[in-house]
Amino acid sequence: GGYNLVEAITLKVLWPKLDLNERLLRGVCVVGGLVCTVGFLGVGAVYTQADYLNICCTDKYNHTEDAFRRVYHLDNSTETGYIQQLLALESFGPFVLVDSAKGLALSLKKLEFWLEEFAGVFVLSSHFIIWWFGKPLERLLPSI
Repeated sequence: GGYNLVEAITLKVLWPKLDLNERLLRGVCVVGGLVCTVGFLGVGAVYTQADYLNICCTDKYNHTEDAFRRVYHLDNSTETGYIQQLLALESFGPFVLVDSAKGLALSLKKLEFWLEEFAGVFVLSSHFIIWWFGKPLERLLPSI
């Protein structure tokens, strides 16, 4: 988001001095990056409220001790079980994923992921376009 703001201000200032192709490409990158960033934030906000919005099948987490007790039948009644429980807590933290998202919730997670990825692609493309149209490039490429 911050890069798009700075690039938009830069384009506003340099607009009359830039080549038509550079203006077009950099403008597409700014708009595309902004759309993807806002979309990423919006979809993420919807996903965080998915349970309240009755959107089915979000990720389900349990306490690590409960999950390992249920799945691996580990308990801390023996020394070995206690050590295994400590190792599980150290390795995985206080919560573990026991059921991943499905249906619409999974689609929202995928959409959120791809919007973030495309926002990054637009920023990288913008950097490449600035480099490509930059004046120092003329010195690096021999004339034919």
